[in-house]
Amino acid sequence: MIEEKLNQELMELKTKMRKKKKWQLQIVDYENELTAIEENISFLSNQLKEEEKDVEKLEGLSWSKPC
Repeated sequence: MIEEKLNQELMELKTKMRKKKKWQLQIVDYENELTAIEENISFLSNQLKEEEKDVEKLEGLSWSKPC
């Protein structure tokens, strides 16, 4: 009886440990994905700033030309 209960508890603990390991690996994957997304956001933000500068230059040129 006690042996059966201990075996059951051991099996439950092993199951919990497997789930914990799986979740920890999933967290690492999510952190890596988040880092990649943040890097992409930074890149796109910089690209947008450059594009806005180009637009301002072009708008300045079109306003400075005589009609």
